Amino acid sequence: MTQINISTPANTPAFGGQSFGAGKYQMINGTIKGEVDPKDPLNAVIVEIDLAPRNAHGKIAFEGGSADELNNNELVRKFYLGL
Repeated sequence: MTQINISTPANTPAFGGQSFGAGKYQMINGTIKGEVDPKDPLNAVIVEIDLAPRNAHGKIAFEGGSADELNNNELVRKFYLGL
């Protein structure tokens, strides 16, 4: 099973707080961390997954930064911010 955690410590108004037809947007800055199971057949499409180092659980860990401009609506609050 693939596990992904998203941490969003800093959210600020995007585009200087300007409002568009869909409303105001906010900049979501955060870190995405996760791990994938190299034995899961769904992950076989990952190039050279068999060469990646494993963690203590036998999974392949990854981490990356994220900065996205998202509309401040119910979908964003529910799925990205967990509210």
